[in-house]
Amino acid sequence: MPDYSKTGSSTAEQAVRLCTCTNVRCPNHPRNHDRGCTPCIQKNLSRHEIPACFPNVYPDHEKMEGYTYEAFARFVLRHGETTE
Repeated sequence: MPDYSKTGSSTAEQAVRLCTCTNVRCPNHPRNHDRGCTPCIQKNLSRHEIPACFPNVYPDHEKMEGYTYEAFARFVLRHGETTE
């Protein structure tokens, strides 16, 4: 992961560079404001869900069934079983 601490980039600029969410139409996407990931995290915490970017570390992330904590946990556990 790039180290932006020495570039003078703002936290919001860093979030835009690092964000893997493909839903750029979402009002909480870092491209659409200057508050970084905070609005997305706040929304998801209030819904007991994970941000859409979390499962993107897995190539088959589109197979995840929903964004609840439980759905993410099941997905990660199943994913681990198939890769071991």
